[in-house]
Amino acid sequence: MPPQPGAHPWGAPGAPRKKRHLIAPGVTLLVLGLLGIAAAVLIFIMPFGLFLLGGGGNTEAFDDIAANFRLAASLVAGVSVLMAGGGIALIVVAGRRG
Repeated sequence: MPPQPGAHPWGAPGAPRKKRHLIAPGVTLLVLGLLGIAAAVLIFIMPFGLFLLGGGGNTEAFDDIAANFRLAASLVAGVSVLMAGGGIALIVVAGRRG
């Protein structure tokens, strides 16, 4: 049905607007979560690359340093997975609400 001439394009001027639920916060969290997971992988791989670039050597000292990198990578990965999961949840909720 075509709109009546002179009618307001979004309904009556005084009528409340339909509330739209944005998915932008969910998409932002999802993208940041995925980028954080990629950063965690790079943090995990970094000490091995540095060890190889340094020509190898003392593996006992390397294990101590690599343990700290593993801890940092685990923390970043954990937070990133939570962010990505929250982003997916926000997208689903906003999609269901309309």
